[in-house]
Amino acid sequence: MSVALAVTVRNEQDLLRPNLLHHHHLGVEQAFVYLDRSTDGTRASVEALGFVRLAASVGAARYAGCEALAHALPHVDTHVTARQILDIWDAMAQARAAGLAWLLVVDADELVTPALDEAGPGALRALLAAVPAEVECVRFPTLEALQRGEDYANVFAEATLFKRDPGRFRRRVKDPLRGRLVTARGFYGHTVGKSALRLSVDAVPRTPHRFAARDGSALRAATAGHLLHYYCCSFDAFLAKFRRFSDHPDTHLWQVPVEPLKRLWRDVVNHPGFTEADLRAYYRAWVAFDERAVRRLRRPTWLGIVPRPPAVVEVTAPRRVFAALAGAPVAAGA
Repeated sequence: MSVALAVTVRNEQDLLRPNLLHHHHLGVEQAFVYLDRSTDGTRASVEALGFVRLAASVGAARYAGCEALAHALPHVDTHVTARQILDIWDAMAQARAAGLAWLLVVDADELVTPALDEAGPGALRALLAAVPAEVECVRFPTLEALQRGEDYANVFAEATLFKRDPGRFRRRVKDPLRGRLVTARGFYGHTVGKSALRLSVDAVPRTPHRFAARDGSALRAATAGHLLHYYCCSFDAFLAKFRRFSDHPDTHLWQVPVEPLKRLWRDVVNHPGFTEADLRAYYRAWVAFDERAVRRLRRPTWLGIVPRPPAVVEVTAPRRVFAALAGAPVAAGA
C-alpha cells in the first residue's frame, strides 16, 4: 500500500521540513510540494529530501477548460484555496502515474496521526492498507493545538496539548482597531479536517479539505486517526500566517465570508501603526492561553461537581516520531 502527500506552501521554511519528515516516517513514499509565491528558504529547506518533488503552484493555464476544476479556475489569481485545488488535482495525476494508491492532503502546519500516543514507522500506510475496499476516502478530524507558548524550536515535537471540542471554547478578544472586545467561539482554525483519497476513484478536490465524485456526489468515507492543526501556535507563526493573508479578500471562494476573527487578525498584523513588539504583546494577551486558562480547560468536571471530559487532550505521538527520527529515547509517559 503506497501513500503520497500533497501540500501547497508559501514561506514555510520553519514547518515544512519537519512536517514532511514526520509523514515520511509514517509511510508517505512521495510528497508533492507546490511553492505558492514563496520568497524565503522553503525550497532550500527540503530540496535535498529524496522523496520530495518540488514545483511551482499550478497556474490556471495548465488546466484551462478543465470542467472538473470549473469551481476553482476563475479564482486562481485571488484565492490561495483555488490554487491549492489545482495543485491537488495535479498531484493526483502525478501520483497515479507513479502507481501510488492514496493521496493525503495537508497544510504545512498540520500533521496526520493514526493514534494520539504512538506513531511507529509506517503507521499511516498500515492504517490505509486496512481500510475496507469499498471506502473511497478517509477523513481525519481536527484537533487544534492549544496556543500556550510564544516560541518553539520544533512546535510539532513540543506542543502536546490539543483542543478537542470546539463547543467548549469561547473567549473575548480585543479589537484594537475599533477599541472593543469581540467574542471568539470554537477553534481559531478549521474543524473540517483533511482527507486521504483512494486514487483508483474518479474524484475531484472540491476544497483542500474534501473530495467528491466527478458527478458531485459524496464519496464513501471512513473516519480515522486525527489531523493535528498547529494553528498560530507560536508568535512567529501568528505573524507569518496573517502576513501571508494580507492580500486575501474578505470572502473565501464562492463569496463565503472569511471568519470575523481571521479578518481582524489580518488587519491587526498588517496595520502600520503596530510594531512587532506591540504584536507580540497582543499575541500573549489575546491569542495565547495563560496557565490559569489551561488549568480550567484540563478540569475533569463542570462547576467542580459534574464529571465531564477535559476540553483538551494530551497528544504525544509526534514527539515520539521526532525522538525516533533523532535516535533518542522517549521517557515513559512523555
